[in-house]
Amino acid sequence: MRKFALVTVALIALQLPMSVLADDAPSSPMEQAISTLPQDKAQGFRDSLQSAHEENAPLYQKAQHLHAQLHDILAADNFDRNAFTAKNKELRKVHDKIHANLDDAFADGLSNLSTSDRQKLLAALEQQHTANKATKEAE
Repeated sequence: MRKFALVTVALIALQLPMSVLADDAPSSPMEQAISTLPQDKAQGFRDSLQSAHEENAPLYQKAQHLHAQLHDILAADNFDRNAFTAKNKELRKVHDKIHANLDDAFADGLSNLSTSDRQKLLAALEQQHTANKATKEAE
């Protein structure tokens, strides 16, 4: 059971950056999970994630710029493998930094929650994951 919980947390942690990047509207899976927390703790959790978004803002712009450069490399008459590989590595480093910032913000948000609140959040995230998986399988 403990191993299952660790695997579940790891899967959620891997999905977190994508969830956080999703629209912050009440219908987003992350917001639905956060809304299960007491209001003051939910707001603190949102604040942690918002700080990561603010820290990542220049990184999001850099990633967009690198994507455009990759597009140009791919669309060129003569494909430059070395340029593609170098630009792709640069983009991966930016993505890794974005993910690290989001992971840190998530950990900060979790550190301010009680065991009960963390379990409540985990249950809501698992429920969202299960619902998303069922939706994809139905398609």
